[in-house]
Amino acid sequence: MSETIRVAVRLFASLEKARPGLRAGEPLVVELEARATVRQLVGTLGVAPESVRLAFVNGLVRGFDHVLADCDRVALFPAIGGG
Repeated sequence: MSETIRVAVRLFASLEKARPGLRAGEPLVVELEARATVRQLVGTLGVAPESVRLAFVNGLVRGFDHVLADCDRVALFPAIGGG
């Protein structure tokens, strides 16, 4: 049996639509295979990778190839327009 990890994910702005019923900023605990990346997490959530502009892991900006660890805290943000 493969080892798994659990990460707490927060989805912001338009990404919240990927998980209806989740309140704004409420964490979602996701179980993944050990050594999963941010990209794999995004795919597991059913979010299109191109819709994620920023990924924070434990408060630090990380790329899609960043390997996650058990108990990481992940925040995903879309591109936000403004003027």
